Amino acid sequence: MDGLLWYNDDSYVTYPTVSVGTGFEAGPGSVIHATVMAESVSGESDDWSECTFSQPVAASLGGLYVIMEFPIGPGFTERGEGGGAAVGYSSEQTEPHGWISGDGETWHPLRDDFGFAMTPVLVPVSEGMFVKSLPAEGENQTPAIPSEYYISAGPNPFNPKVVVRFGLPRSGQAKMDVFDVRGRRVASLLDESLEAGHHEVSWQGKDVKGRGVASGVYFMKLTCGDVEQTQRVLLVK
Repeated sequence: MDGLLWYNDDSYVTYPTVSVGTGFEAGPGSVIHATVMAESVSGESDDWSECTFSQPVAASLGGLYVIMEFPIGPGFTERGEGGGAAVGYSSEQTEPHGWISGDGETWHPLRDDFGFAMTPVLVPVSEGMFVKSLPAEGENQTPAIPSEYYISAGPNPFNPKVVVRFGLPRSGQAKMDVFDVRGRRVASLLDESLEAGHHEVSWQGKDVKGRGVASGVYFMKLTCGDVEQTQRVLLVK
């Protein structure tokens, strides 16, 4: 993971730190075990923003928790510029799940039917990459390949480009196609043999003939043998 895309509320707000850690299913665990990956982070007002980490990081467990430290002071008052610190969330997006904490130790889960507007910026695992693990494990292990297939996309909604990231637990022929809501294939982004690991491909919102497509919902479909994974994206112009 090399950073994250998130839907930010107020460009005047500066988040003191963005950290990563490995925790448990019930929550991120203590922030004292998290590693700061970016400092003094700010973004756009009422729009998608990007935070790049000081270095790529992998997880010795199944995944990473991203912890955004909110600044001390007035809270959220309204949407948009000057409205205060806030991260977007939606009932149409149930991943990733989120927690909130006042002391960095006790975490309170948010509603399961809502998800934060956050998308990880994934990069292929490479030799020597920093590996984040639980304190008892040590942080010098070799990053593992994905334990299962996955697909994610961001920013979402997007314009003009969306980056699709996916993981393969084993080597094989991988295809990535784009379909509209009627099930018609709009574009083919990938059809090649890939090694097990983390990969990405981008779509510029164009069809197979290079023409821009209309605003609306599209589906990114990853096919590997008899395995299929689909990610819904929204193009907004």
